[in-house]
Amino acid sequence: MKVLVIEDEPIYQLYLRKYLEKLGLNVFTCETGMAGIQTARRELPDFIILDMGLPDMIGTDCLDMLKKDPDTAAIPVIVTTADATDEFKNETLYLGAHVYHRKPITPDQLTFYVQKIRDVLEEEVGDH
Repeated sequence: MKVLVIEDEPIYQLYLRKYLEKLGLNVFTCETGMAGIQTARRELPDFIILDMGLPDMIGTDCLDMLKKDPDTAAIPVIVTTADATDEFKNETLYLGAHVYHRKPITPDQLTFYVQKIRDVLEEEVGDH
């Protein structure tokens, strides 16, 4: 499985990369929304972990662009943010995020989300 992590904080990005690699995932990382969108189009990851506080754009704009692009629209997105307002959570879910999670994500939570995505992908393959 391939995962794209769009996260501008180097330490948090490294934490996510190392843990996801321990789960056997092929991890791509980007620090900006635009680089993330380009990488998503090129690599077509199985899922994306998207930080909402990016240096070049608001995370909701990045999410919206990913969900409007036919090549990336179906890719599950886990949104991570320090913003815990209900309004912000509702906006990200409305735009198409599959999961909204307040930072930080623990290893157990990451494992849970990865397993859920694996289950969904296996169901989709079984349906075809």
